[in-house]
Amino acid sequence: MEAVEKVDFCKIYRRFYYRVYKVAYRILKDECLAEDVTQETFIKALAHIGTRKDPDKTGAWLASISSRTAVDFLRKQKRARHVSFEIECSSFQARENVEREVEQWSMEQEIMQELSLLTYSLRKVFLLKYREQWKEAEIALALNIPVGTVKTRLYRARHQMKAKLEKKKDQAGDGMVLPA
Repeated sequence: MEAVEKVDFCKIYRRFYYRVYKVAYRILKDECLAEDVTQETFIKALAHIGTRKDPDKTGAWLASISSRTAVDFLRKQKRARHVSFEIECSSFQARENVEREVEQWSMEQEIMQELSLLTYSLRKVFLLKYREQWKEAEIALALNIPVGTVKTRLYRARHQMKAKLEKKKDQAGDGMVLPA
């Protein structure tokens, strides 16, 4: 009995191969993919050959399987492209973030190095203002100096830091941009 079904399936395959292929090709517009879908269609049909209700409509049944298989293939391809695009984007963003962090770390190291060369009074005011985010009045109160002195020291510290970093930038020629 099993050998008879195999012979019948071979006849079905030979008879409907081109029809199934044409359906897949119309959807996919690619010969190789259409062949893959045609093969997949016949594999599915072989597994469910006993479930067809009307043997006279085998061609329509196979065409239906072929079209659904081709559409499923397109959906999978679209999802794969979407996932691939998301992975590429996230990889690019991660790389960009790492580069930005390294640049920021490098800039902070240069600033700290130049900051260490400032006088103690200028360095103290500068750190309280920009690292600790204190207001001028708070710095003046903490250091027991007038607010005007705090502003003068901040100006001098910024001016010296900017001059030193610009000089370093000119020597290195790396195009480093300094904040105003």
